[in-house]
Amino acid sequence: MIGSYEDLLSGAIDIHCHGCPEIALDWRMPLEDIYTLQMAKEYGMKGLVIKSHMWPTVGRTHLLNKMVEGIEAFGSITLNQCCGGMSPWVAEAACRLGAKVIWMPTWGSHNDIKREGAINILKRAYGDIFNVKLEDGIQLVDENGSLKENVKTILDIARSHDVMISTGHLSPQESLEIAKHARDLNFKQLVMGHPNSFSVGASSDHMKEMVRLGGMVEFCFIGALPLRQRFHPKQIVELIRELGPEHCVLSTDAFYDWTPPAPEMLRMFLAALVELGISREDIKLMVQNNPARLLNV
Repeated sequence: MIGSYEDLLSGAIDIHCHGCPEIALDWRMPLEDIYTLQMAKEYGMKGLVIKSHMWPTVGRTHLLNKMVEGIEAFGSITLNQCCGGMSPWVAEAACRLGAKVIWMPTWGSHNDIKREGAINILKRAYGDIFNVKLEDGIQLVDENGSLKENVKTILDIARSHDVMISTGHLSPQESLEIAKHARDLNFKQLVMGHPNSFSVGASSDHMKEMVRLGGMVEFCFIGALPLRQRFHPKQIVELIRELGPEHCVLSTDAFYDWTPPAPEMLRMFLAALVELGISREDIKLMVQNNPARLLNV
């Protein structure tokens, strides 16, 4: 099934894979987590990070790793309001329970609500009971544009536990403020999450600044698929060449039931990059080496 892409998938880690269930029990996904993990093992992958917009996934991944040997599911937490928001205690507890990734707020961020990004998915799923207003959105900077103290504490927690931080759906400006503090801490596991997504809205200049400050930039394939088509994969190729593959990481952001299962979606992504002229060595760097370093595995 994986054909001539075995060398690229062998040891690959998808750092952004939404698990099942996600959002609600009636939110459909291609496969249950255990079958996604088994498929990833068949593809020769090293592992995948299971993300949820709603709840920590550390308990799920703990059980999954007992059920499927030879591959690892990595747990994470997204600091939206339902998980306690920007709480250092929550971040510390997640790390002690084995989380490998802390996601900054997604649908709960001021930026996402303002841009009507992922927040609209939750509004469709929950109806009138889900009523998060713009003023309820989480902002990581104060009125002077400076990073809030609880955010600094969470960065320090991530550094002490060797845990990756993704900027989630924060504004580009907030993400860069985090990057400045991460640089001061010598924290090298910061990733600008899918900056070319509608929920974030970062420019190539923002991405370049993230790299200059020592952060990494994530590119997800879901935006190139039917029913999204926010960009052509050629645009990812251009950005990779602009930023340098050593500063990039590739993932799927697998989320809907109309997409292929995450491992096949990753294969499609890598195959497209090969077709568009990215070298296999550069792809390995972005899907094997860089994710392993970010997750400290």
